[in-house]
Amino acid sequence: MEIPSRVENRFGEARASGDGITFQAGVNTGTININRECPPFDRENYVHVLIVVEFTERPRKTPFLKVAYGATCDAANKEHVPSCLPGTRVEVLKEIQEWIDGGNPKKLYWLNGMAGTGKSTIAMTLARTYKGMTGKNVRPEKNVCLGATFCFSRGGGDLASASRFAATVAIQLAEVSLQLRKLIENVLEDNPRLDSLSVQEQWDKLIIQPLSVFYQCTPTGSISLLFVIDALDECNNAEDVNVLIRCLERVTQIGGANCRVFLTSRPDQPIKAGLGNCVSGSRESFVLHDIEKSIVDQDLNLYYRDQLSRIRMIMSSENDIFSESLIANLVERSHGLFIHAATVCRFVQNGGFLAVERLNLLAKSEKADNAEKELDKMYTTVLEYSFVSASDGLCPEEAEKIHQLFQRIVGAIITISDAMNSESLALLLGEKRERIDTILSVLNSVINVEENNNELIRILHPSFREYLLDAKRCTNNSYSILADDTHGYILTRCFDLLMSQLQRNPLRITQPGAKARDAEIETINRYISIPLQYSSRYWWNHFQKSSDKWRNNVPLLEFLQDKYLYWLECLAWIAQLGQAVEAMLKLNTIFVSHF
Repeated sequence: MEIPSRVENRFGEARASGDGITFQAGVNTGTININRECPPFDRENYVHVLIVVEFTERPRKTPFLKVAYGATCDAANKEHVPSCLPGTRVEVLKEIQEWIDGGNPKKLYWLNGMAGTGKSTIAMTLARTYKGMTGKNVRPEKNVCLGATFCFSRGGGDLASASRFAATVAIQLAEVSLQLRKLIENVLEDNPRLDSLSVQEQWDKLIIQPLSVFYQCTPTGSISLLFVIDALDECNNAEDVNVLIRCLERVTQIGGANCRVFLTSRPDQPIKAGLGNCVSGSRESFVLHDIEKSIVDQDLNLYYRDQLSRIRMIMSSENDIFSESLIANLVERSHGLFIHAATVCRFVQNGGFLAVERLNLLAKSEKADNAEKELDKMYTTVLEYSFVSASDGLCPEEAEKIHQLFQRIVGAIITISDAMNSESLALLLGEKRERIDTILSVLNSVINVEENNNELIRILHPSFREYLLDAKRCTNNSYSILADDTHGYILTRCFDLLMSQLQRNPLRITQPGAKARDAEIETINRYISIPLQYSSRYWWNHFQKSSDKWRNNVPLLEFLQDKYLYWLECLAWIAQLGQAVEAMLKLNTIFVSHF
């Protein structure tokens, strides 16, 4: 049997039942009754499951859309994400805005560039500019506003997946117009299985159909909608990237509409190939790292002046902490990378009264001959300087423990599939929270704790992850992260939590028939901890990325025999039963490779 690369949740609406797990499929409901009198384990009959489905007619109800709220430009986790500094990126922004506001027949614009060149900042600037033009604020001479945004982020759970892309775009479109909102609501009422459909089917029903009707009923020359999609290369599935490109192209082809798509990514081959299949002449492209060096350097000069002036104000210093020659030195070292400049300024600011010392340290270090090497040297300086201070006064054995702690904690932060706060991370890793907070406190130049978003921990830029995971770039073994060992360690911790915490009826439900969708998120989080939710959802991801050395040390058989049903129940409450489907379909492959 061919094994699909990804399986969507097709169980529908889950609810509690005295005999098993109940789910909704279209206008029907069914109950999965699992035979608890399983025979002893053997390779020929390793899972004995009896599934009995009884269907009865039920009134159709509006499905519950799963939305990646953190993916929008106005989400809480974007509050401190900067826009372009006034006076910078002038020509680039002018060209893009002329494309948005004008009558250019090419309705898809691809801004691509190497890591750290400022693509996301430009996307955020455009989104915020046109976000203020919705409803009554639409400029009459341009008649264009922001339709929707989606900012991909690897390691951000749903922010790295295409599964909630259509729903997230739809919920934003519903805010643009009351007519659009009604059309989208009608789609939800008419399609009770919507959440279980493929990405393309969801896009067709939630986006294409409502917009088509909207523009048919709207006078010619009506409002134009801008879609901003940032960091498509951060989507965690290359096949999904091609699907999303086809979806975005379709929205530009709606008859009578003027929908424009602004897309950013690195110039990765899957995206190049996907865009290459678009209708000839349907898109514009701009390579950000090919901008004339003098223009980029001028922007970097303005950026450094602004940030270092702010640092001087924070320090309450009456003396300048920078000179013309120092600014020129820093600009030259940045090699056109704004992420390098941003990291320099954060590193200097976080030095407090040692800010000037840190600035001079960077300015006097040996220069690298290209952008990537200079960025790597910047990250190495941040790590070494931070841990010299953290290890000051410790004996060699104690200093080594600090570095081992770095490997476990930072390794987990850059490899886990979804962000969490320090309390949850401590429970997942079995570490003291104080140790995690200590590590974070010395690395806030490269790792951010989002104060307005449940204090979730995220790296500031994906280039830091790439640096740590590449031994050729991060040559200091104290900081270089081995992906296999990190995934393997997290896998063992996931199984520790699954075996010790999974239980029947975790939410203490007393009335059969309670719907999973009606459970309050606070209730779910109180009874099913965030680390247990993570372990239930992602242990399979870490299993696939671990070597046999780690796989052979997890109690997989015991889990399937003793905790399997409780795992399904946990996934049902957190609306992730599709994860179990994928694992079940690949069960034979697991056992062949595992034993």
